[in-house]
Amino acid sequence: MVVMQYPHSITITAKGATGIDGDGNPTEGATTVVFTGTCRAEANGTGQLLRGDDGSEMNYSFTVYLPKMETDISANSEAEIIIGNMTIKGSVKRHSNGQLNSRLWV
Repeated sequence: MVVMQYPHSITITAKGATGIDGDGNPTEGATTVVFTGTCRAEANGTGQLLRGDDGSEMNYSFTVYLPKMETDISANSEAEIIIGNMTIKGSVKRHSNGQLNSRLWV
């Protein structure tokens, strides 16, 4: 039996900055795909909290492990994770590029 390190799929999108059109009406920023690839999503079954940059505590549902990447994923980007026939959608709480892999908290 072969164990796959990254058996799931992920697509991460980010919205561009909002703006004002020529008539003074607000416009939504364009949605851009930041990353598409494989991952391993592990549920936060113990209810651990994530500490934000301002010291506040945040709930998260999944820790997502990805192959090492150079891309920085900003908080509040949207993640869509496919695990078998199940699709999970959520916002990125934090991102970290490590020496051997990258991680997201969704």
